[in-house]
Amino acid sequence: MPLTPAEIQKVERWLTSKKLNPTCPSCGGRKWTPLDIISANTITAKGTTIGEKSIPMVQIACTNCGFIKLYAAVPMGLP
Repeated sequence: MPLTPAEIQKVERWLTSKKLNPTCPSCGGRKWTPLDIISANTITAKGTTIGEKSIPMVQIACTNCGFIKLYAAVPMGLP
């Protein structure tokens, strides 16, 4: 699900407040852009099942090489 401009600002404020290391582990770049919210299924010993609980995740992409980090959306105040 695409992020609205207000949600992008919320993500950027949250990331800044956490004082995370901005260096990309792939290329060493230091600029990132929020992309979409995706749903990551939880994996159990039995595997994954359609309809199982999922975790909404925000994709953050390096603007240089496209490396993607995932962060849980709920702590950011997103659905």
